Amino acid sequence: MTLVNLACAVSLPLMAFWYIFSWRFGMPALTVCVIAFVVIDVAAASIVNFESGDWVGAPGIPIARRLAEGPWYLQLGLFVIALAAYYGLMRAAVRVKEKCEACL
Repeated sequence: MTLVNLACAVSLPLMAFWYIFSWRFGMPALTVCVIAFVVIDVAAASIVNFESGDWVGAPGIPIARRLAEGPWYLQLGLFVIALAAYYGLMRAAVRVKEKCEACL
């Protein structure tokens, strides 16, 4: 459950950032960034997997273990921080979209 919480906490602000980036620079730039992001993730996962032989020493696992072993309010706090970041970034996204549409 902790890994799901971490994935949600990371994906919310990342999704808001993608909205801002696509409205500011357009979909072709976003497509290039998404492809680069996927390639970097796959390369990093492969390097970590080849070096350690398994996922026990992978980056992020100690964070998930610390969250899982900690009190419940740490997970709740992480998700509240992610929601606050998402809310703030989406407010900024609206301003960016309005500014970009005003130029048209």
